[in-house]
Amino acid sequence: IGNPKGSKKLYVFTDPDCPFCRTLHGELLKLEKQMPDLAIHIMLYPLRQLHPQAYDKARVVLATKNRKNLDLAFDGKELPKLKGDAGMAAVDAVITFAQDQGINSTPTILLPDGKLYQGQRDAQALQAILNN
Repeated sequence: IGNPKGSKKLYVFTDPDCPFCRTLHGELLKLEKQMPDLAIHIMLYPLRQLHPQAYDKARVVLATKNRKNLDLAFDGKELPKLKGDAGMAAVDAVITFAQDQGINSTPTILLPDGKLYQGQRDAQALQAILNN
């Protein structure tokens, strides 16, 4: 979300069924409006053991690459059904990358310089992190 060509970047490892991630998603939408030069990369990282339905939600979002589906997932709304294994490779790639980096909880925020921040933040705190 945000400006794909933005000079500032933020990577957010998030699970659409995690209540903390849902709160953070709302703050990211505020941040998107406040910082027009920011690219927010949503890395859907379903924690299946805690949120069994999150994997399929992540599959839908990644397979369709549809912003509306992303917002529906975080709003807890129904998503379109997928056939076959659509989106599985993309979700599995995020899960593998996150685990390889030692990321084991959501939400986790990663900056391009490698700094990690675990837990939700409000838009103001995120802006402060990005401007340091």
